[in-house]
Amino acid sequence: MLPISNADGDCLVGEERLRYIRGLQSLVPLHEHTEAISLVDEGRIEVRTRLDAPVDEYGIPRPEIMVERLMDLMKTENYVWPGQFDEHHLATPKADFSVVRTAEEGNIGSAFRGLACLKIELPRQMHNFSHAVFELPGRPSLEIMRQAVLEVGQARQLLSIVN
Repeated sequence: MLPISNADGDCLVGEERLRYIRGLQSLVPLHEHTEAISLVDEGRIEVRTRLDAPVDEYGIPRPEIMVERLMDLMKTENYVWPGQFDEHHLATPKADFSVVRTAEEGNIGSAFRGLACLKIELPRQMHNFSHAVFELPGRPSLEIMRQAVLEVGQARQLLSIVN
């Protein structure tokens, strides 16, 4: 696996963060289409642009914000992202959410992280690119997570009644 480093060779992300970036080789051809990353000696990827997490005013990750910001980094119009599609969780890392439990609701953090609106299918290269350029979103407050899970559940119930 290629390290992510700056021009001085300093690692820009910790070992824990590197676990979220699989297949860094897929980013090598991307350096020709964006100034956000570059290829340095020995085939290492340099992340030149770091973006704040794509979250709304409540701290909830938003896929439309993420995709818009990623596309803004591209200098090649209509770039075709290679790789199979896979599921990208916007609420990461998993460990930050799996520890949020309450006696009444159980594992509310995992329920929040598992909401369909917080997952998006992306081509593998775009998935890797997003992990490379975005800061981790952090975890919203328990109240925000609880409310999001409740509202999605209510919307699901209404939809089942209408249909």
